[in-house]
Amino acid sequence: SKRNLLSIATNGIKLDEMMDELVNCAPENVRVSLDGATAETNDIIRRGVKFKYLKETIKRAAKVLPVQIATVVMNRNLGEIGEVLDLSVDLGVYFVRLTPLRLASRRNDLSRILRFFSKRRQNKTKSDGGQSSFCFNGLSSTIRYKNVSRQ
Repeated sequence: SKRNLLSIATNGIKLDEMMDELVNCAPENVRVSLDGATAETNDIIRRGVKFKYLKETIKRAAKVLPVQIATVVMNRNLGEIGEVLDLSVDLGVYFVRLTPLRLASRRNDLSRILRFFSKRRQNKTKSDGGQSSFCFNGLSSTIRYKNVSRQ
């Protein structure tokens, strides 16, 4: 099906009930906020939508829509970034966008994230399998992770 230049960002609360409409408008992507790999972390950061519901909804949506995950990286979830990437693979998501929260600490956070990716590539863990790529955009201080084997 032909894709539009429509990109949707959502916290996922109404994703399930709007899925048919979204499929009909064929967006380029649907970016869902997920800020942790566990309910304990995500539900504290993202109030109003439960982790279990998000996981189930993202998995269903990824079967019919080009779903992406958007994660705001902060001290509270930095230790779970690897698990977020693994979870994205389990949910059928091909793209994760990591964005550091604070301007003042971005350089330090980004250095830690880049070291993480470098180590991850060397270890070829579950998410990578040697088939992933990532890029760093210094202007927006965003790291994009693409699981090439799922695309």
